[in-house]
Amino acid sequence: MTVISFAGAGSVEFTRDLIADILGFPELRDTELRMHDIDHSRLSTAEGVAHSVARQLGAPPKIVATADRRAALDGADLVVDIVQIGGLAATRTDFEVPARYGLRQTIADTPGVGGTFRALRTFPFLAELGADMTELCPDALLLN
Repeated sequence: MTVISFAGAGSVEFTRDLIADILGFPELRDTELRMHDIDHSRLSTAEGVAHSVARQLGAPPKIVATADRRAALDGADLVVDIVQIGGLAATRTDFEVPARYGLRQTIADTPGVGGTFRALRTFPFLAELGADMTELCPDALLLN
């Protein structure tokens, strides 16, 4: 059974769409989906959405939600990073600061000044995630 771990599963819209895409492949319909987030409320919502999507698609995945990142990563085959460090408030800053200096930040979150802000917030988390993956799922592929 393929194990797919979602880091930042509380990003419910992304999680929902990715789960629907994954379960659309016959060979992944019985996969184990492990969802991790530090926000318990958003994690609970994401878990409910995952079960709803699975029911709608008639797929039988095993769905696990946990606030323990190491448990979510242990033995995973794929790790999907959908973390947004700093949440919506930080994203607003990514747009407002460049605008204050006459720069237009594009909607995509990776280029430009705002993308640099996001990268600087995210790199420490990615370093920790990479260290955990090296120990717990060394053969897993990280998808961002």
